[in-house]
Amino acid sequence: MSLINNYQNELDVLKKNKLYREKLVVNSPCGTEILIGKKKIVNFTSNDYLSLANSKFLKIKLAEGLRICGSGSGGSHLISGHYKIHQDLEKKLSTLFKKYFIKPKSLLFSTGYHANIGIMQAITSVKSKKISIFSEKYNHASIIDGIKLVKKNGLINLQIYKNSNLEELTDKLKKDTSDLRIIVTDGVFSMDESIAPIPQLLKISKKYNSFLIIDDAHGFGVLGENGLGIMDYFDVKKMDTTNLIYIATLGKSCGVSGAFVLGQETLVDFMIQKSRTYIYTTAIPPFICYALIKILEDPIFLKQKAKLQNIITYFDAQLNTSLQTEKKTSAIKIFMVEDNQKTLKIQKKALKKNILVSCIRPPTVPVGGARIRVSINANHKKKDINNLIQFLKNEI
Repeated sequence: MSLINNYQNELDVLKKNKLYREKLVVNSPCGTEILIGKKKIVNFTSNDYLSLANSKFLKIKLAEGLRICGSGSGGSHLISGHYKIHQDLEKKLSTLFKKYFIKPKSLLFSTGYHANIGIMQAITSVKSKKISIFSEKYNHASIIDGIKLVKKNGLINLQIYKNSNLEELTDKLKKDTSDLRIIVTDGVFSMDESIAPIPQLLKISKKYNSFLIIDDAHGFGVLGENGLGIMDYFDVKKMDTTNLIYIATLGKSCGVSGAFVLGQETLVDFMIQKSRTYIYTTAIPPFICYALIKILEDPIFLKQKAKLQNIITYFDAQLNTSLQTEKKTSAIKIFMVEDNQKTLKIQKKALKKNILVSCIRPPTVPVGGARIRVSINANHKKKDINNLIQFLKNEI
């Protein structure tokens, strides 16, 4: 039997179980309206939450950045790829979050996936007899993969708590005897739209002398008065964040690419020395850093954030409670279907009506947990929201 046959057999099983994924080819720039083939589609799948990716403002700033800073960085951060513009962006991010940390320091990563894997690898590399990681059951795949990688050294004790159940988490921490404890959670859960109880988690992490790692990929730029995500949303400036490590992406709300980590200076300095996904990859292009600084400094960031929250509020107001029971400020909206085939059919029916929604199936979610996910962007129009909701009411 050919080696390839094993892989073909697994592909055939995926197709049979309606779990086979196909790439959708988009023939236009990112936006709330896109072209698939020659057909104009209203896009409810994009994480370009502030609708900046194809904005005139961002295009101008990227062109300026190319002219001033050049294109590629030409190396990793610890060789020759760390330019002053990288440092300027790190300082800008540290300044934005300074009210939440004592002497914060930020660190740029090429992607959010790199950041989550690299931080988990670095923080568990310290000499310790026993390490326990307390991970929320529905954390993002990049967190799960980071834990899987470090768990191979045999010293890691992984404990799962679910649905942000603080009582369950506290019980596990009480019984734990590890030298190093790490609590890790999404800020906004991308598969069920819920928001982690950060103030309570900060108190718990302090009480049990644990690190708290927050992946705020879907909160930064969306939540809070100043768009600073989960920290801003809960306004935790009076809380002790000594043991906090905050991670967010620059590839969603900011419309380009990259990610950053924020924490106490000593922790970030340690990551620079130990995080393999930081050390062994080419730094993000300097012109992107230039554009990111301009986005964060310009009123457009807060203007688009306010616009997004207005359209989210409108969306929630139009919903029938039979579709969704709780209104939230997250840009992600989840509609449970359960059956894989039915979920696929709903997505295909939507596409025929010029609406694109996400069809989420295992292994991204548990078996029997197939769902439709809607991602709202700042530039969505009310008429498009109305059409989507009417479709969902008819189908779910």
